[in-house]
Amino acid sequence: MSSQYVREQMLTHLQTTFPTEKIVDLTAQYKDLYEFLADNSIGKTDNWIGVQFTGGPDDLITIGSDGGCYRETGAILLHVVAPLQIGVVGIILPRVELIRKGLRGTRVNLDITIDSTTTPNFEAGATLEFSGGYTSGTTVLNYHRDETL
Repeated sequence: MSSQYVREQMLTHLQTTFPTEKIVDLTAQYKDLYEFLADNSIGKTDNWIGVQFTGGPDDLITIGSDGGCYRETGAILLHVVAPLQIGVVGIILPRVELIRKGLRGTRVNLDITIDSTTTPNFEAGATLEFSGGYTSGTTVLNYHRDETL
């Protein structure tokens, strides 16, 4: 899982940058879907993004008298969610593209660099698998952050 710092900075950045989307951290969410939605004040017509942080290496990249510098790398999955309906890809795809293009090649809080994004994926096993009338399209943000100790 990403460091606490990266998680906090990214969640804040996403909510600030995309104010029409409700940003929800999916870490350790094992509740029933409807209970989860109610706990997060998400209604059937609300736009929301489920965020998952994956772990990656924290590599030493320089050695110095100050302790050196470590590079954290990782991936952040953004699941853009919508109610299941005919033509739902046409509803989700523009939202994913706006988010993806708005984040690629950016710096968050001056020290987290979004290195790449993926094109949207709608296939089972690569996105959230909801029951209860929801589906999602997923883009992956690959990032790095250097921390000098």
